[in-house]
Amino acid sequence: MKATAEMSAWMQEVRLGPRIRELRQQRGMTLRHLADKSGLSTALLSKVENNAVSPTIPTLWKICEGLGVRVGYFFQDGGQEIRDYVVTRKDKRPVVFREGSKHGYLYESLAYGKLDHAMEPFVVTVAPGERRGGKLFSHAGDELVYVLEGRVEFLLGELSFVLDEGDSAYFNSERPHRLQALDGREARTLQVVYYR
Repeated sequence: MKATAEMSAWMQEVRLGPRIRELRQQRGMTLRHLADKSGLSTALLSKVENNAVSPTIPTLWKICEGLGVRVGYFFQDGGQEIRDYVVTRKDKRPVVFREGSKHGYLYESLAYGKLDHAMEPFVVTVAPGERRGGKLFSHAGDELVYVLEGRVEFLLGELSFVLDEGDSAYFNSERPHRLQALDGREARTLQVVYYR
């Protein structure tokens, strides 16, 4: 699967902006208040709410912390029956697609529709490209990265590890981290964030 514009038609972009704005307003918060609570700028938050930019997962985590919800809140369908389980078919995974994102990640949710969960599982496609010197991300919790296809460089603070298919890393995600696809090919990983 390519993290490019020619992705198959079943892939849908989860439009987060209006849902973020709605929740912020329900909580009686101004953009300035959410900016203060999340550590993000009002300009960025405004762009996210207006779908001018799609937030990276680390940015979304900061927004969720500011709003007092888990990331999964934005990956559930309000029209779904509330259940204590979800079954996600491989050709029906909701996609958060950041076309043109400098980070080159595509996230497919594996728990879409599950309410109040302690883990966020995703299949993440990492586009090839040189991103050395790019920003490292951090967020609350622990994280597991398991390489399904390809090779990645896993950066954890000042440390660097090459992970091949079948390799994994488990770490405190409050430490700055990032993945980079190697060999000029995209890579696919299973990533699970656990909220402590």
